[in-house]
Amino acid sequence: MAVKAAGINSEDVMVALSRLNNDHVGREFSKEVIRVGSTTSNVLSGDRVCGIARGAFRATLYASLTTLMRIPSRMMYAEAAAFPVAFATAQYGIVHLANLKAGETILIHAVAGAVGRAVIQIAQNKGAILMATVGSKENNY
Repeated sequence: MAVKAAGINSEDVMVALSRLNNDHVGREFSKEVIRVGSTTSNVLSGDRVCGIARGAFRATLYASLTTLMRIPSRMMYAEAAAFPVAFATAQYGIVHLANLKAGETILIHAVAGAVGRAVIQIAQNKGAILMATVGSKENNY
């Protein structure tokens, strides 16, 4: 895949500051698919995708199909590279683990962060009742 944009998240910052030992910087990306394997049918050459993989700052990247999703034509590559980790974390936590349903109440801590914002969107789409905390008055949600 040809790299179009790569996101920088808190893990990348920790690696750059030598506070986390990791060989690869960059986990989230948006790219154009250059070619696919002969048995691949759900992603085609030329598709615009975003996802999660190690070393997303490289010029080209190989990624598992399970970590990819198509991005809409109206979305810029930079926007698409900014959300995969946060939304994957939120989706896994509130959909797969908590099995949040419409009408249920969810308390979201640190709502001003990337994961908190993703949880808000997913929980609202599910019809949940939201309660939230923020770290300071400046973070007004």
